[in-house]
Amino acid sequence: MGVIMKKITLFVVILIGFCIIFLTAQRQNQTQMQVTKFAVVNFERIQRERFENRSDVQQLRANRQAIQTEVNELAAEIQELHESRAEAQRQQNSNEIWRLDTEITNKTGYLRNYAAEKDAEFNAAMGRLQQGFSDRVREAAERVAISEGVTMVLDINAPGVVWFSNSVNITADVIQALR
Repeated sequence: MGVIMKKITLFVVILIGFCIIFLTAQRQNQTQMQVTKFAVVNFERIQRERFENRSDVQQLRANRQAIQTEVNELAAEIQELHESRAEAQRQQNSNEIWRLDTEITNKTGYLRNYAAEKDAEFNAAMGRLQQGFSDRVREAAERVAISEGVTMVLDINAPGVVWFSNSVNITADVIQALR
């Protein structure tokens, strides 16, 4: 009976050892596995509520409108020159036709270059504003996500987002963080 008891005790000790090793390995696997918690943000809403109403954006748009007014005035001048040319042609005044053709060509070239240059300037300035704003939104989303234990934030309007629960929508929190 003593030998059998020793074998049973040894078996139980070995079994307990394996159980301890197994449970320890399970616990390590559980701590190594991180469950990803997702959140969504509506970037279009943030853009509408926080970007479009900024004074620098509105000033840039006002400048663009002023430039468009200048472009329209130059186009009207060119149109008047075309009308004057048509009148000179009816009168068969070749010197006036040649002068007006030259002026139309020069003003049309200037207008084309001016409009392209101002459009490029506007797009570059707007691009810088949008990039800075996007960086601020990303930073705000990161702060909100970290504070809420979120490991990934998706844009609601991004391809691949099929459905989400409003409980994971942190848009309002991000807008608040931007204030």
